Parts: sequence; C-alpha cells; structure tokens
Amino acid sequence: MKIKAFLLALPVLIACAPPPSATVARLRDTSWQLTTLDGAKVSNDRARLSFSGNRLSASVGCNGMGSEWKLEGGKLVVDGLVGTRMYCEGLMAQEQALSTLLTSRPRMAVLHHRLTITGAGHNAVFTRAGTPPAD
Repeated sequence: MKIKAFLLALPVLIACAPPPSATVARLRDTSWQLTTLDGAKVSNDRARLSFSGNRLSASVGCNGMGSEWKLEGGKLVVDGLVGTRMYCEGLMAQEQALSTLLTSRPRMAVLHHRLTITGAGHNAVFTRAGTPPAD
C-alpha cells in the first residue's frame, strides 16, 4: 500500500521540485536573450548573455561586459567583470543591475530554453537565442 501511495504522489513531487541547476555543459557555447530583469520586460534585441568556452559576455544593449566564468554548486562565479563605459540614456539602471547580479555569485537554473539568474536582490530571465518566444 505504501508503494502505491508513493507512486501516486511521485508526479506531484517531481512537479514541485526546484528547477535543475545550470551546468557547464548546458551553458558552454550558448547565447541567451534577456527577456525580463527585476520583473520588468526587456524588449531590446541586443540584450544578451553569451557563454563561449570559459568566457562570458553580456550587454543590455549599450556597453559590453565580459569575464571568465565557472560554476560552483549551481552558482555563477565571475572573476573580474570588465566593460566599456559609454552613457546610454534609459539603459544605465538595467546595466548596473545586470552587472551587480552577475558578480554576486548568483544562483542559476536552466529549464528547457529558459535561464534564470537570481542574486543580490536581482532576478534575470533569459530565453535561449534562436528559440521562438512563448505565447
């Protein structure tokens, strides 16, 4: 009887499980389109995060940022994020939020074609580049 109850509860337990952690293999050589930052929709097509080998690059559509990266326990570790410093009206707050997020050892999760990064009071959701938007 206990086994039957467990088997009946298994789909519910799976559905309630946290999203899978990001892994190096799931991120390496991928590019992601930023769709929301701190709950606000981002409509700039140039807002991206890319992982190429052990380097990452990011932009909200103005300045570029880059660094070496690795994962430790499902957290992104960025060492020495550098970037350009142009002023871009309307994008500076987003740029600062993304920079703060990436350097905060944030938690990362990949589920299907969605990458979620959370840390330092910020949250960013990305869709894998080349993936049709969800309706």
